[in-house]
Amino acid sequence: MRIIKFLFIIILLLFIFSLTSFMYFRFSALNTGSNFFNDNLRYKLARYPMMRQALGLHFDGDAKADYLGGRYKNIIIKIVAMNGLEISDETARIFAKKVEEITGKKTSYLFRPSIKYEALIGMGDLKKELEKNNSSLSSQGAVIYVFIASQKKDDSVNLGSTLLENGIVLFKNPLSESMRNNTPEALDVHSASLLLHEFGHQIGLAHNATPGCLMNAQTEFSDEGRLLEKINDFYPDEKNQIKKTIL
Repeated sequence: MRIIKFLFIIILLLFIFSLTSFMYFRFSALNTGSNFFNDNLRYKLARYPMMRQALGLHFDGDAKADYLGGRYKNIIIKIVAMNGLEISDETARIFAKKVEEITGKKTSYLFRPSIKYEALIGMGDLKKELEKNNSSLSSQGAVIYVFIASQKKDDSVNLGSTLLENGIVLFKNPLSESMRNNTPEALDVHSASLLLHEFGHQIGLAHNATPGCLMNAQTEFSDEGRLLEKINDFYPDEKNQIKKTIL
């Protein structure tokens, strides 16, 4: 009888310890700043989609092991556009080629069925759309979702954004407005560069203030309708950061 009580107490203590640890990890995961979990455990646990789901690891870089690790050989870019805001096949081709070059993984793309056009779309709505269709991994490889969406035009327009840990948003209408006097070829290159910038965030790169770098914060914005100089590849220092992440 004593043995049974002892075992029960041990099991109860283990349960309490496990629950407490889980709650600590879950709470720590909501803060992307420096803490024990983020500095020592986040990247290791985020390699596994089930752990990302359980702990809420849905921030920039949480899926970088899918794209840079050795578990998956291929990357699939799934493009979902609002009706009337589609990107060209050339934009998708340029972006896929750059992703393949930087990750070393065979990268393909496909266009998913369009979603209803909405003039003012919120990031929360896009997150719901991603969660509804999300498959961060498939039998063919790791997946990165690209949403082509609308955004209200103002004095300082955000042209791109990340979405959870495996999505990218390109705000097509302000980009097209900013480049209305440019050629379709220029729009293709610029669109692909914006997508590559956001993909940089999803593989763990932060903004920098270095002129000429793809990850310069100004890449995401237009300046009173005038686009800043467009960089179509990562800077050597940025490539070195990526190489250090590849497992």
